[in-house]
Amino acid sequence: MTLNRMMKRLFFTTAKLNISLHLTFVASRENPADGPSRHLSLLDSTLHPDVWRTVQMEFAGPDGHTCD
Repeated sequence: MTLNRMMKRLFFTTAKLNISLHLTFVASRENPADGPSRHLSLLDSTLHPDVWRTVQMEFAGPDGHTCD
């Protein structure tokens, strides 16, 4: 899904549900959660590649996700 299509979908979904969505950029240096969220630890886990492919196909289609 292109970014433009995704943004349109987000807009129409929030309008349909009567949600007021306000997005704000927060620089990494001002976000105390940013640093710890970027480091892997032994508590982190990953899906087996075969399982991840199944998830990708189910929710993102054959091209996978186009944005994070």
